[in-house]
Amino acid sequence: MTQVYDILGLIGSFIIASALVPQIYKVYTTKSAADISRAFQLLYVLGLTLIVIYGVGEGLWPVYIPCALELAGGLLLMLMKIYYDRKEAETMSRSGTPTDEYHSPPLTPQAAGAAQV
Repeated sequence: MTQVYDILGLIGSFIIASALVPQIYKVYTTKSAADISRAFQLLYVLGLTLIVIYGVGEGLWPVYIPCALELAGGLLLMLMKIYYDRKEAETMSRSGTPTDEYHSPPLTPQAAGAAQV
């Protein structure tokens, strides 16, 4: 029965490691990572780094191999965010408007009342 749990754990680990692929693809195709939090990314990459160090130190390859793959995806996503955020900032400084269409802030009850006046 232990082998079944090991196999399930490995499958789950690789599924979680591949979970970043759709997000990386979306950032690449839209050329924007504005909706991704830098704080989230920093904490995510830091946590994965510590888990990889732990897995390597303890010789737990079922832990550190999938985590290392996930860490690579997290680092790639972080680099893409830095790149696209800088690119958007440069475009805004030149033209004063973002490259993609403008999104107004959500309408709040206070703003809705002010808009009707």
